[in-house]
Amino acid sequence: MSWYIAPKVDSANRAWKWLANKNELAILGNLSSGDQQNITANKNLNGDAKAVTRPLFIGRNTLRGPNIYQVDARYTRTLLTKERLRPKFIAEFNNVFNKENITALNAVVPVDATGAGILLTFFQPLSTVLEKRIVQFGIRLDW
Repeated sequence: MSWYIAPKVDSANRAWKWLANKNELAILGNLSSGDQQNITANKNLNGDAKAVTRPLFIGRNTLRGPNIYQVDARYTRTLLTKERLRPKFIAEFNNVFNKENITALNAVVPVDATGAGILLTFFQPLSTVLEKRIVQFGIRLDW
């Protein structure tokens, strides 16, 4: 989802008009279910060169990772306008709520000689791909 607002205020008060205008706010949200993954055995059950095999009775993509929730925001303020020069102040916020978004789980299950799973496994996070909160500021000059 995305949202963009650039309000235009008409007022007799020059200070209020200067303060309220020339602002832009953009918000981008990513709310999605987790990625699907394969559960794999901790040893090669087929005897072939490919080392990744699934335990018995486990289908493809049967594991789903945690949901992903990330909100990013950007604020831009045009400082002043002189003919063709427009300096802007920019503040960007990635992952505003600083949620850890796990995108991969350690989905390896110990199996016996027949290929059946031995233990009930709690899948631990393997990695995260979406960054923690990042805040950056900048100045831009449009001409």
